[in-house]
Amino acid sequence: MQKQVEVIHDMDHTDMIIEERNKEIQIIHEEMRQINDLFKAVAELVDTQGESIDSISNNIQVAGSNVADGNEELKKAEEEQKKSNKLTLWIAGIIAGITTIGTGITVGILLL
Repeated sequence: MQKQVEVIHDMDHTDMIIEERNKEIQIIHEEMRQINDLFKAVAELVDTQGESIDSISNNIQVAGSNVADGNEELKKAEEEQKKSNKLTLWIAGIIAGITTIGTGITVGILLL
């Protein structure tokens, strides 16, 4: 009878150890699930940030192209302004010449 009690006691002890290990395994399983969820979340963030980086890169390229186009337009405007300034000077010179000639003629007529 003593042996039976010892065997039952050993079985109870073994059952307790098994139950404790089962709980520990469940805890480990839950922690692994949480880690898996974290990895999925990080992967999603990386994917989203990759799209953002691609968008930023594209915007930088477009901005660079726009700056280059703007520089070309500024060069054209500067050339047009120089041409306009030359034309204005020519017109002013012609008007001054005509005025001088007209004044000279008028003075000449008055002196006669």
